[in-house]
Amino acid sequence: MSDYLKQVWVGTRLSPGTDALGRLVSAFGDADGIYSAEPEKLALALGNRRAEARYLCNKDLRDAERLLEYCASVGVRLLTYWDDDFPARLRAIPDPPPWLFVKGELPRLSDRPAVAVVGTRDPSEYGKRMSYEIAYDLACAGVTTVSGLALGIDGIVAAATLAAQGKTIAVLGSGIDVIYPSAHAHLMREILKSGCVITEFAPGVRPERWNFPRRNRIISALSDALLVTCGSLSSGALISARHAKEQERAVYALPGPVDTPDGEGPMMLLREGARAASCADDILVSLEERYPCAIDVFRLKEKPDVSLEEATLRFRVHCKGDAKGARKLLREKAPRGKRKGDHAAPSVTGSEKEKAPMLSPEEQTVLDLLPAGDFTVDELNIPSMSVGEVCAVLTMLEIYGLIRSLPGGRYRRLR
Repeated sequence: MSDYLKQVWVGTRLSPGTDALGRLVSAFGDADGIYSAEPEKLALALGNRRAEARYLCNKDLRDAERLLEYCASVGVRLLTYWDDDFPARLRAIPDPPPWLFVKGELPRLSDRPAVAVVGTRDPSEYGKRMSYEIAYDLACAGVTTVSGLALGIDGIVAAATLAAQGKTIAVLGSGIDVIYPSAHAHLMREILKSGCVITEFAPGVRPERWNFPRRNRIISALSDALLVTCGSLSSGALISARHAKEQERAVYALPGPVDTPDGEGPMMLLREGARAASCADDILVSLEERYPCAIDVFRLKEKPDVSLEEATLRFRVHCKGDAKGARKLLREKAPRGKRKGDHAAPSVTGSEKEKAPMLSPEEQTVLDLLPAGDFTVDELNIPSMSVGEVCAVLTMLEIYGLIRSLPGGRYRRLR
């Protein structure tokens, strides 16, 4: 029986986000020690949390074997806590994950600086622009950026890094095979060309809301510093900042408009002692001392000129308010005076046709195959695309104002 199989078995028996693994490692050392431990000793090591100890009393390795077979079949790398390539920064936190599922190339963080840039899913124009500029310059200087794959700032940070030809790590709040949000399926594929996507959640795990606060501790732990660019007082970005403080990471906040909701979070952090950062240089100054061979500020003078608008279009980045804004624009263009319940599609003039969005081949394929009436995703027959890819395209078509989402998971074609 291999040690690696036992290491994977440990992951199948622990819940994400707890301090159980740290306690077990302190008590028993390695996976073999945990596997061989008696029930009473397991419960004692876990602080008499007997429910968790009972899971560890199940010594069946078939779940671990099936998981390894699945990862091998879909090209997912599974790093356990004891693996040499498992990030040392994650081992050092009180609540380390027992494993990481990895797609793409995980950068070596021991000799390369990493900065997490986080914010709200529905940022202001100021938040978008400043997040993009700072992430872009950090990537140009040789910094690995870390964020999630969420709408808003997460996507903008990834797009900025890709535009700068840098490396980024996206940390998911779902299984590695569950693309969330589906609108960022294209962005995820682009990230995998030079960076990586990782998660501690097993394949098939859905993006439940309680997953993301747990996910945020990994974003901060992988980074040397964390920057909050925008977010309200209830934003998940502040949870990331709290984790960063507990993990003794440097916390930065972007000074911004104090009369907007997404300026409240950074302002509170600044009051609590976070460092102000209005440009990448404010962060790079402290990193240059630790990574003198990895950071090249001179590259900033020769950086390619890729605008926020160009990058978000190229990498298909979306914010929470995009679809809402598209629907509002559609309502404003719709003919007035229609009876309630009259859902006829608005007529399109010749000039409006000329302004129709440029669609990708995938988007045009889906649009051409949409039925005239209402439909669901399951009713579409597009053999060349997965369900996740079709959902991502439907989100884009809704943003473009070509379809409308309806209750019950149904859609309606508008043009």
